[in-house]
Amino acid sequence: MSKALKNLSRSLGGTPQEINKLFTYMKTDSVRGAVASMSSLIEEALAGAIKKRLVPLTDKEEWNLFENNGPLSTLSSRINMGYALGIYGAKARRDLNLLREIRNAFVHSIRHIEFDTPEVAQLCATFYCGEAIKDFKKDAPRDQYFQAATRVSMYVGRDEYDEVWKRMLMSYPEYEGDPPQTIRDRQPSTSLPEDNDPGRATNEA
Repeated sequence: MSKALKNLSRSLGGTPQEINKLFTYMKTDSVRGAVASMSSLIEEALAGAIKKRLVPLTDKEEWNLFENNGPLSTLSSRINMGYALGIYGAKARRDLNLLREIRNAFVHSIRHIEFDTPEVAQLCATFYCGEAIKDFKKDAPRDQYFQAATRVSMYVGRDEYDEVWKRMLMSYPEYEGDPPQTIRDRQPSTSLPEDNDPGRATNEA
């Protein structure tokens, strides 16, 4: 892929109309295609938020970090790094990992899976960000997934895309009680037991 085409495909910029068109396309695409597209959007939102907190890097240095089997080339590693950098707290990390788990089920499974598959539908109803979405529990699982994925990707990119997102979403009350920690206020030995940690991640990509 040429550098220009690669940069275009990874760009999250654009007008609100372009962003709405992208979300509309994902809602009508095939299940696997839509989930893969949304996951790519979340991956790039995470990468952009992480890069804003790093020292300036050359294109090659970024490539070695975020691509080519680099340490931040997977969705899982970016979710963990975003939390470690204080971009979001444990609740948002849990929502991101839930999106990742659903993505893995659709993209990597050889079985036919739909949003109405009981195991998937059950997970789609448990997003923390659903607390801020009107009638979330009444929506179909596919709608729950895309509403949650859209909202959490906006939250992750809230600094980088502030002017665009402000016209679409103003606040994130579901995450206000779960602020990101900083090195200064982090206390030792206060993490939840691993089995109960809402942000617990697996080693999957």
